[in-house]
Amino acid sequence: MLDLGADGILFDECLHHSPALLCFDTTHGHRYGAMVYANDTELIRRFARRSQAVNADFLFAGEACYDWEFAAYHLSYHRSEGKKHLPLTRYLLPDAPLMTAVTGFNDRNMINQCLLYRYIISYEPYNFKGSLDDFPLTVAYGAQMDALRTALREYFWDGEFRHEVGARVTCEGEPHHPYAVFVSRTSGKPAVAVANYDAQAAITVEIALDSGGPLARYRLVDDPEWRAVADGVVLPPCSAAVVVP
Repeated sequence: MLDLGADGILFDECLHHSPALLCFDTTHGHRYGAMVYANDTELIRRFARRSQAVNADFLFAGEACYDWEFAAYHLSYHRSEGKKHLPLTRYLLPDAPLMTAVTGFNDRNMINQCLLYRYIISYEPYNFKGSLDDFPLTVAYGAQMDALRTALREYFWDGEFRHEVGARVTCEGEPHHPYAVFVSRTSGKPAVAVANYDAQAAITVEIALDSGGPLARYRLVDDPEWRAVADGVVLPPCSAAVVVP
């Protein structure tokens, strides 16, 4: 792979060794009943020593890396489809590069999830068997989302991720999910990303910061017009908005 000039690898299923937990074959050079996970990070460290001379920026990505694998891997890839997904790894490592699979042909909600939890988009039409041309709606919406969070990277790329800490979001008086709070590391001001996963109904949500501070305006991922938040944030089906001071 180094000879071919690859920029990195994605180590599929690096997170497990099937049902095996211990190895009892002492001819491998370890003690009887050694943990089979013991050298998971050492393997990548050895790969990294090989790649250093060829490409010092060679990327090592793993699938669903568990906590201490991040000592060796630069990026973790996972699959998080589902409306009740909880960003547990983002809690564990708020600033780590995390990537998730986006597979649907108009997969707006997975793009919205990437905005909420600062995930990198992995476009996977036909589960790695297609090309980007196979789902133009997903790619177009993803490009809009990436452009928006790049323009507001102070919050949504570089800000401190706080998930639901620091703000309350309601719809018709009831708690609404999902949403995420990001705090600028330069100004200390919070911004909010909020989504409507419902495929049929538009909703209007109200957002209140715990600090009592103001949020002034919002815009949708796919609509460049900024609107005042005074009358609430209107979210069409399968949409997301960013709300800023």
